[in-house]
Amino acid sequence: MKLQNLALYLFAFSTFISCIALEDEFDPTVTTDVVSDKIYYYKDSFPVAITFKDNALIEESKVKFQIENPQLIANDTVIFAFEKTFSEVLARQLQFDTTFIVPSYVRTGRYLMEISNKDAGNNFIVDTAYFLIGADVQSPVIENFSVTSAIEGNLENEAFCRAERIVVNALVTDNIALKRIGVSIADATPRYFQANSIDTIDVAELVQRQLFISDSLENGVYNLKLIAEDVFGNTIEETTQINVNCDDQPAVFVSYQEESGIEIPSNRIVTLFPGEQFSLNSLVFTDAGGLDSARLEVSRIGVAPSIGEPAPVVNETPIEVDLQGVNEQDLAQVFNNDDFQFSFDLLDTQAGETIFINITVKDGEQTWEEATFFRFSLVAKEDLAPIIRIADLVIDGTKEYVPENDVLDLTDRLIGKNSIDIAVEGKIQENVGLASIEYSFVSDREEITPVSGALDDPSVFTSYPVDIGTTLNTAFTIDADPPVFGEVIYTLTITATDIKGQTDDVTYNFRVTYLEAEE
Repeated sequence: MKLQNLALYLFAFSTFISCIALEDEFDPTVTTDVVSDKIYYYKDSFPVAITFKDNALIEESKVKFQIENPQLIANDTVIFAFEKTFSEVLARQLQFDTTFIVPSYVRTGRYLMEISNKDAGNNFIVDTAYFLIGADVQSPVIENFSVTSAIEGNLENEAFCRAERIVVNALVTDNIALKRIGVSIADATPRYFQANSIDTIDVAELVQRQLFISDSLENGVYNLKLIAEDVFGNTIEETTQINVNCDDQPAVFVSYQEESGIEIPSNRIVTLFPGEQFSLNSLVFTDAGGLDSARLEVSRIGVAPSIGEPAPVVNETPIEVDLQGVNEQDLAQVFNNDDFQFSFDLLDTQAGETIFINITVKDGEQTWEEATFFRFSLVAKEDLAPIIRIADLVIDGTKEYVPENDVLDLTDRLIGKNSIDIAVEGKIQENVGLASIEYSFVSDREEITPVSGALDDPSVFTSYPVDIGTTLNTAFTIDADPPVFGEVIYTLTITATDIKGQTDDVTYNFRVTYLEAEE
């Protein structure tokens, strides 16, 4: 009985003990993967993975990091800081897993990370770690670096010349921000261009065609260095070689051609009548090192109003064209057609007026004063009055020389005929342009009807000299039996007038004696 009672007592006691709540004396735990004293840099990833655990229930967990001694930091200083409290968690495990990016420009130094965990039994644990933030140490990156000529004609970019504009092509990037881009040619002091703190730069756009090969460089191979610097002083340099090889010979004039075949004589003076055109339809220059540009200068020089007074001069605005570094160029193809056409005004030109034409072509080595030139002058001829030159009169189909202003007796030639026809063969010489050809065939007896007319359309006179016979195409008739008796004088007059109103005329007289008919 005693053994049985002891067993029951022990069972009853153990049952009583199991119903009593025991005090929670187990501390919560916290683990993290943050490596103590590790250095992070601007824009680095800062991963944080923390596990909060407790055997019962977590009540509050906290994550916090800040610079080690914040009280020593000025209020306007940017620091890398974070604080997060998880309250009333009521779970046995809490996972905090995230990745921060270290901001640019934050205060560098040693940072403290504090992690705490408290359970419902007020058991508390704190874990600390330290990490460091250092300034940016990553250099910029240069990609697709090359050097090309700004002259479109220099397509190969195998050689550059003194004073030639160049383009530096490159894409520069930085993890934070770029401060400036520098370019150095032939180990000279770099020329810097500010990048305005952006992280990507197209060097060609930044430099904007402001780089030239120095005039002081001799022909040879030189280093061209591209330097990129970020806002924290990290730099990178890349170097390429450029070949400076200038053509030291001036451009060479090759040939010219005038549209109508007019030749420029050795004295370089071409004489033209007013209205006559001088048109260059070809003017060729070559240069082994490449033609840079061409300039057309035209001066119009009038006639001095009197002896001792200067002649008036009008200088037209020079015209320049870019020849883009080609080795051969026909300038007639790059200037406008009107630029290469020259003439004197039909009506308002005085003899001796001059057009001075100066066409200069230079290569990249030259100034305009050193350039090769093609010069000539056009001088206006005097516009004289037209000249009528009669070769023969054609009397009834027979050519006959008749002196002007003499009187030719035709009485006997009318015997047995009804009439005599008189035509004219000859030419009118004119230098500029005819306005009209007038004719009249009159007699000294008013009973005989006069004949007159005019060709006053200048478009009829398409070429000079003008053929009178084919142009007039008119025969003048003397009748054998007019209503008069006695001696009659017939007068044929031809007058040529040019567009300036200058004239020339010829006159021929014919005599016929009419006898009164016998009854």
